[in-house]
Order: sequence, then C-alpha cells, then structure tokens
Amino acid sequence: MNPSRVDNWIRIGRMYTFSCRRLFAEIRAPNTSILVPLLFVTVTSALVAWIVVPVILTETGIGEQTLLGTPHPFSEFEFSDFTEHLLLEVPYAIFQHCVDLILLGTYFFVVARCYRITDIHWEHWFGFACWTLVPMISVDGAVSFIDIYAGTVDPSLWLSITVVVLCFLLPIVWTASLTVLGLRTWTSQGWFYNLAFGAVPYALYGLVYAQDILKLFVRAAFQFP
Repeated sequence: MNPSRVDNWIRIGRMYTFSCRRLFAEIRAPNTSILVPLLFVTVTSALVAWIVVPVILTETGIGEQTLLGTPHPFSEFEFSDFTEHLLLEVPYAIFQHCVDLILLGTYFFVVARCYRITDIHWEHWFGFACWTLVPMISVDGAVSFIDIYAGTVDPSLWLSITVVVLCFLLPIVWTASLTVLGLRTWTSQGWFYNLAFGAVPYALYGLVYAQDILKLFVRAAFQFP
C-alpha cells in the first residue's frame, strides 16, 4: 500500500477528532482522495445495516417480538444464511449509498456555483461528500433497528434513547458539523452561509425518520401497542 493511501486511512480516523479543519485543508481540491473514503463509507454502512443489525436482532430475539405476532424478516436470519445475505443485500446497499453520495456531491457542487466557485470540479465535491459522511456509518443500522424495535411488544426506553442518541443523532450532528467546517475551509465563506447550506441535507434526513423515532419513544415510555 503506497504512503498516500496509508495517509488517507489515517485521515479516516481523524474525521472522528477535533482536528478536522486541518484535514479539510489537506484534502482540498485537487488533492481530494475519493477511493478510500468511498469504500469505507459504502462498505461499512452496508455491513452494519445488513449484517451486524440482523445478527444482533436474531441473537437477542428482538426481531420475534412484533406486535402482531409476525416475525420481522430479520428475525429469521441465521448464520447459515450469512453468505447468501452478504451476496444479495450488501451489494444493493452499497449501490444505494453510492447514489446518495452522487446526489450529495452534486448538491455541494451546486452550492459552490452559488458561491461562484468554479475552480473546484464535481468529482472533488463528490470526494468531499465521501469524507464528510465518514461518521454516518452507524446511521443506516440505527434506522433498521429503530424500524423493527418500534414494533416490538415491550421496547426499553433506555435502549431506545441509547440507540437514537449514539447511533443516529450524534453521527448526523457530527457530520453536519464536519460539512459546515469543510465548506468554510473550501469556500472561505462566513459561518452563516455555510451553516445554512451545509446543515440542510442532514436536517432533512433527520426529519424523514422523526416520526418513527417519536413512535418508538412514545411506545417505550407508555408501554402500549
């Protein structure tokens, strides 16, 4: 593995620290690496959502505790199905993540054009999207867990809060913060404009699942079907 590739893997870890502004300066176009963050985000997110979560649900029996007595498909997941599950579900999830990254990169490209920034090309903004989504690897898994756990007979309030806060809200807030910081580093615009444009995709993402999260909290708090 060449030194630059090693440096990029080290930078992946730095996306979880407070030294991100320097990192965005290092990967500013035309020095924006794409392959390493793309592989990390797409593969890891897919594995968490489509392999790790089903295994957890199966081992804990959560997938069998549905309100209507009909097990969720994840409850039937067995280790004997691992290979088939990996071959069928994970590639589709990776493809879906790539599409999301393309749309997000295009959004940043359009924002840059609104700033009249023409020296940063679309592929660099695609790389920018890949880097900023590094903290989001647990979110798809959390969404799958919330979707199933909200329909169980006796959901735990503390477990619900833990999953939502640590695996859903915290990664989204961290990613939104990275995006705002990265836009400020790449565009040299003020905080207000970067916050307005940078936080929009993640605010919308959170709103999409707000109803499911509220349903989970209400059922966990009051324990009724």
